[in-house]
Amino acid sequence: MDDKVDWLNKLIEELDKGSSNIAKTEILSDEIITKLNELISEINNYVNEIHYGLKITNERINLSVSELSELEKKLNEYLTIAENMKEYIENTHNEIMAIKSEMEGIKRSLEKSSLKVDVENSLKTHDKKIEILKNNIKSLSKTQQSIIGSLTYVKTLLYITIALTIVNTLISLKVSGIIG
Repeated sequence: MDDKVDWLNKLIEELDKGSSNIAKTEILSDEIITKLNELISEINNYVNEIHYGLKITNERINLSVSELSELEKKLNEYLTIAENMKEYIENTHNEIMAIKSEMEGIKRSLEKSSLKVDVENSLKTHDKKIEILKNNIKSLSKTQQSIIGSLTYVKTLLYITIALTIVNTLISLKVSGIIG
């Protein structure tokens, strides 16, 4: 019977050791779970920070794209104005050439009419035409100078707009972290 009692005592001791190991294992597994939860929480915080940074960067890029679109519209408007002014200058040049041709015709006509009896009347008529043509040339010259000044102003605005676009893009890229 002693053998059975000893065996029973040994079994109880083994069970006590096993329950002690189970308790230690539970404590260890609780610590591991706690550490894993902390690690998951920290990873979630990093993911949230990255998500927030990407959201801000995306908003800034969208704003830059919107500003670039507005800038493109303005540049297209300036180019249209410049093309219209160029066409007007070309037309003005053609008109000046036509006036010059007409003045040469008047000059030839004056030379021919000097041989005629009514030279005086013809000269008065031609003088009036020449005066009108001079006034027209002066007016066209002033208009052409005004157009050239406007073209210079538009050209300056274009350069400023392009420079501001480049600076804005560089700032946006630097703020978003794309450029170091």
